[in-house]
Amino acid sequence: MERVRWTGHPFVDAGLSAIAAVTGVSDVKDLEAGHLEHAAAELVRVLLSDQALGIGVEANSSIHLTGEGERLKRKRRMSGGSFSF
Repeated sequence: MERVRWTGHPFVDAGLSAIAAVTGVSDVKDLEAGHLEHAAAELVRVLLSDQALGIGVEANSSIHLTGEGERLKRKRRMSGGSFSF
């Protein structure tokens, strides 16, 4: 894998900073493929969490998901809770 480096683009570099923070790497130049896989798995875990999907959110909340959140939860359960990238 080619070395990761700062791009100078604020949004891309913010993403690189987030990946480094999640993986505990102090410099993006030290990021390796395993770090990227770890960051992707963590992102999947967060985005498919009950809280992110709105499962268990009280009915009077301003954010309310209906059947779509439950469908995604079932999909996650059926896949064994892991996804490949």
